[in-house]
Amino acid sequence: MIDLTIYRSINALMECVIGLFKTECIRTTVFHPGPCRTIAEVEYATAGWVDWYNCETAQASAGQGLTPGYN
Repeated sequence: MIDLTIYRSINALMECVIGLFKTECIRTTVFHPGPCRTIAEVEYATAGWVDWYNCETAQASAGQGLTPGYN
C-alpha cells in the first residue's frame, strides 16, 4: 500500500496558497483597480500577486525566495 501522507500535505499546502490568492488578489483591489471584468485583468492581477508573493513576503525578505535560476 502506498503512503499518501506526503500527497495530502502537498494538497493542503496548495489549498492554503489558493485561498491566499483568492483573498488577497481577486477579492480585493490591492493588485487591480476594481472588479476584474476580463481574463486579461485577472492575468494582470495574478502577475502582480505572484511578484509580490515572491519578492515582498517574509520568506523573500529572509533570502528564501525562489529557487536559483528562477529569480
